[in-house]
Amino acid sequence: MSDRVTYESKTVRTLRGTEERTVAKWQKLGWEHVSTEKWTLQSVITLRRSKPKPPWRLIGALGGFVAIVIVVSLIMSAVTGDGGEEPSAATSPLISLHAAGSSSPSGSASAAQSTPTPSEADSAESGSAVMGESESSSTSSEETLTVDNNQDLASLLAGPGRPSEAEQFAEKYAGKLIEFDANIGEMTNHGNYDTRFDILILAGDYSTTEQSGPPFQFRDVNTVFDLHYTDSDRQGFIGVGDNLRVIAEVVEFEELSELFLLEPVSTEFR
Repeated sequence: MSDRVTYESKTVRTLRGTEERTVAKWQKLGWEHVSTEKWTLQSVITLRRSKPKPPWRLIGALGGFVAIVIVVSLIMSAVTGDGGEEPSAATSPLISLHAAGSSSPSGSASAAQSTPTPSEADSAESGSAVMGESESSSTSSEETLTVDNNQDLASLLAGPGRPSEAEQFAEKYAGKLIEFDANIGEMTNHGNYDTRFDILILAGDYSTTEQSGPPFQFRDVNTVFDLHYTDSDRQGFIGVGDNLRVIAEVVEFEELSELFLLEPVSTEFR
């Protein structure tokens, strides 16, 4: 068997200026830093770690032990037997329970007890009506979060984009829809795909010098269908520097990459 060490590798994207912190996090998980490629707003970090050697000897020994146990069990079962007796009516809990249930004085008494009185029926109907109204009110109260109706979102987008604040917001509003003015800070191909992208979404108007709020990302999206454009004339024509109005579902804050993942619901050009 060869003693050569084999490696598995991966790439991680992070914001410029946070490379050392990101590398440190992955090193704690057993990954080794290979290289860092710095782009305009992001950096691509390449990592690797050695693959563990498969414990073939341990697996073989364990398999042999299991086989011995199975053989011994079969032999003991054949010698001793299990009696093959069916449980009697006196000892079987299921049969006893059935017998006790069938020995009630009459079925009509149970049916009479389970039939609601007219007043009880009216109360049940009124309760169902109230519950239906409550559910309807709850559904109608669900609304898309904006800077005008949600202070948490307003503070998040106007702030410095601290990871702790982004993580708290993502945990609190996971699955909710948020709507805000945004821009495309960067677009990169997702993996080896030519038509699928990871799109960096930033709050406010496009700028190469200023940024507020956390770095959002639409991950692994097609620019023709997945962004759900409101303007049919601009299907697929999107790129770095475009100013948008987006509605997106909150997915999660990814701690290692420090990216706030969103699922696009509507994209409008501003």
